[in-house]
Amino acid sequence: MDIPEGLQALAEPELLARSLGNVLRNAIRYAPTASPITIAARAENDRVFLSVVDCGPGVPPESLSKLFDPFLSRGQLADAADGRSGFGSGDCSNLRGSVWRSVRARNRESGGLEVTLYLAIAEPRGSSVGSTSL
Repeated sequence: MDIPEGLQALAEPELLARSLGNVLRNAIRYAPTASPITIAARAENDRVFLSVVDCGPGVPPESLSKLFDPFLSRGQLADAADGRSGFGSGDCSNLRGSVWRSVRARNRESGGLEVTLYLAIAEPRGSSVGSTSL
């Protein structure tokens, strides 16, 4: 994990945990046994970038834009043998907007998949109402 101490984002804690849980479950499922999975966050301007990186096979390039479609089934991916399913499945539409501003997935040149959630940064006002510590 590489998350600066005290970094906070605006999000519903339970919904963020569900989103991050979906991404992590897929990273664990498809990364080789005992390979690293990295969770990192950083603040930039008014956003927090929260990334999960695995060392798995990635996904077919033509399927990257479909990973966050609601109700995506395994058979709908271009490479059915890969077995990856949508990260958000039926929850994706409900979580986007209430948890993250946007999300991006990309295959890394060195191998693996990187999923980045773009969250609103919490304003440091002395109160953590509506914010979630990362």
